[in-house]
Amino acid sequence: MSAPLARGNSKIHLIGKIVSEPYIELTIQMLKAWGLTIHHKSEREFEIPGNQEGKLFNYHIEPDASAASYFYAMAAITGGTVITPGLGSQSLQGDIHFVEALEKMGCKVEQSRQVTKVT
Repeated sequence: MSAPLARGNSKIHLIGKIVSEPYIELTIQMLKAWGLTIHHKSEREFEIPGNQEGKLFNYHIEPDASAASYFYAMAAITGGTVITPGLGSQSLQGDIHFVEALEKMGCKVEQSRQVTKVT
Protein backbone atom coordinates (compact mmCIF):
# COMPACT_ATOMS: atom_id res chain seq x y z
CA MET A 1 0.00 0.00 0.00
CA SER A 2 2.92 2.35 0.44
CA ALA A 3 4.53 1.61 -2.96
CA PRO A 4 2.68 4.43 -4.82
CA LEU A 5 4.23 6.93 -2.40
CA ALA A 6 7.80 5.67 -2.94
CA ARG A 7 10.29 7.93 -4.73
CA GLY A 8 10.67 5.48 -7.60
CA ASN A 9 8.60 2.89 -9.40
CA SER A 10 7.99 -0.49 -7.76
CA LYS A 11 7.58 -3.97 -9.19
CA ILE A 12 6.02 -6.80 -7.23
CA HIS A 13 6.50 -10.43 -8.30
CA LEU A 14 4.59 -13.04 -6.32
CA ILE A 15 6.35 -16.35 -5.75
CA GLY A 16 4.73 -19.59 -4.65
CA LYS A 17 1.10 -20.45 -4.16
CA ILE A 18 -1.26 -17.48 -3.93
CA VAL A 19 -3.53 -18.12 -0.96
CA SER A 20 -4.99 -14.65 -0.39
CA GLU A 21 -6.16 -13.58 -3.84
CA PRO A 22 -9.29 -11.80 -2.53
CA TYR A 23 -7.09 -9.64 -0.30
CA ILE A 24 -4.81 -8.77 -3.20
CA GLU A 25 -7.87 -7.65 -5.16
CA LEU A 26 -9.15 -5.73 -2.13
CA THR A 27 -5.85 -3.85 -1.88
CA ILE A 28 -5.85 -3.04 -5.61
CA GLN A 29 -9.42 -1.70 -5.45
CA MET A 30 -8.60 0.35 -2.35
CA LEU A 31 -5.56 1.94 -4.02
CA LYS A 32 -7.66 2.78 -7.09
CA ALA A 33 -10.39 4.30 -4.88
CA TRP A 34 -7.72 6.58 -3.44
CA GLY A 35 -6.87 7.72 -6.96
CA LEU A 36 -3.58 5.78 -7.08
CA THR A 37 -2.34 3.81 -10.07
CA ILE A 38 -1.33 0.16 -10.04
CA HIS A 39 -0.79 -1.95 -13.15
CA HIS A 40 -1.80 -5.60 -12.78
CA LYS A 41 0.49 -7.06 -15.45
CA SER A 42 -0.35 -10.70 -14.75
CA GLU A 43 -1.64 -12.88 -11.92
CA ARG A 44 1.79 -12.61 -10.30
CA GLU A 45 3.18 -9.29 -11.45
CA PHE A 46 2.32 -5.72 -10.52
CA GLU A 47 3.91 -2.42 -11.44
CA ILE A 48 3.29 0.66 -9.33
CA PRO A 49 4.45 4.10 -10.47
CA GLY A 50 6.09 6.06 -7.67
CA ASN A 51 5.70 9.67 -6.55
CA GLN A 52 1.89 9.46 -6.50
CA GLU A 53 -0.44 11.42 -4.26
CA GLY A 54 -3.78 10.04 -3.14
CA LYS A 55 -6.91 12.04 -3.81
CA LEU A 56 -9.36 10.41 -1.40
CA PHE A 57 -8.98 11.22 2.26
CA ASN A 58 -12.21 9.77 3.67
CA TYR A 59 -12.39 6.04 3.14
CA HIS A 60 -14.82 3.59 4.72
CA ILE A 61 -13.10 0.43 5.92
CA GLU A 62 -15.56 -2.43 5.94
CA PRO A 63 -15.79 -4.84 8.88
CA ASP A 64 -13.52 -7.87 8.93
CA ALA A 65 -15.36 -10.82 7.34
CA SER A 66 -13.05 -13.33 9.03
CA ALA A 67 -13.90 -11.99 12.47
CA ALA A 68 -17.60 -11.70 11.59
CA SER A 69 -17.73 -15.40 10.67
CA TYR A 70 -17.43 -16.36 14.35
CA PHE A 71 -20.53 -14.31 15.15
CA TYR A 72 -22.39 -15.72 12.14
CA ALA A 73 -21.58 -19.22 13.46
CA MET A 74 -22.86 -18.25 16.92
CA ALA A 75 -26.15 -17.14 15.36
CA ALA A 76 -26.36 -20.49 13.57
CA ILE A 77 -25.72 -22.46 16.76
CA THR A 78 -27.96 -20.45 19.08
CA GLY A 79 -30.76 -19.50 16.69
CA GLY A 80 -29.88 -15.84 17.18
CA THR A 81 -29.42 -13.07 14.66
CA VAL A 82 -26.28 -11.21 13.59
CA ILE A 83 -26.38 -8.14 11.36
CA THR A 84 -23.18 -6.57 10.02
CA PRO A 85 -23.71 -3.15 8.45
CA GLY A 86 -20.97 -2.26 5.99
CA LEU A 87 -20.27 -5.89 5.06
CA GLY A 88 -22.45 -7.15 2.25
CA SER A 89 -22.52 -8.92 -1.07
CA GLN A 90 -20.14 -6.41 -2.67
CA SER A 91 -17.32 -7.25 -0.28
CA LEU A 92 -14.10 -8.41 -1.91
CA GLN A 93 -13.15 -10.35 1.23
CA GLY A 94 -13.14 -14.05 0.52
CA ASP A 95 -14.40 -14.99 3.99
CA ILE A 96 -17.78 -13.36 3.37
CA HIS A 97 -18.66 -16.55 1.48
CA PHE A 98 -18.81 -18.38 4.83
CA VAL A 99 -22.46 -17.29 5.01
CA GLU A 100 -23.15 -19.41 1.92
CA ALA A 101 -22.08 -22.51 3.85
CA LEU A 102 -24.34 -21.51 6.73
CA GLU A 103 -27.22 -21.05 4.32
CA LYS A 104 -26.67 -24.57 2.96
CA MET A 105 -26.82 -25.79 6.56
CA GLY A 106 -30.25 -24.21 7.02
CA CYS A 107 -29.57 -20.68 8.24
CA LYS A 108 -31.46 -17.77 6.75
CA VAL A 109 -29.03 -15.35 5.10
CA GLU A 110 -30.08 -11.96 3.79
CA GLN A 111 -27.56 -9.80 1.97
CA SER A 112 -27.72 -6.43 0.33
CA ARG A 113 -24.74 -4.68 -1.20
CA GLN A 114 -23.75 -3.27 2.21
CA VAL A 115 -25.36 -5.47 4.90
CA THR A 116 -25.32 -9.15 5.84
CA LYS A 117 -27.87 -10.71 8.18
CA VAL A 118 -27.68 -14.30 9.44
CA THR A 119 -30.57 -15.87 11.38
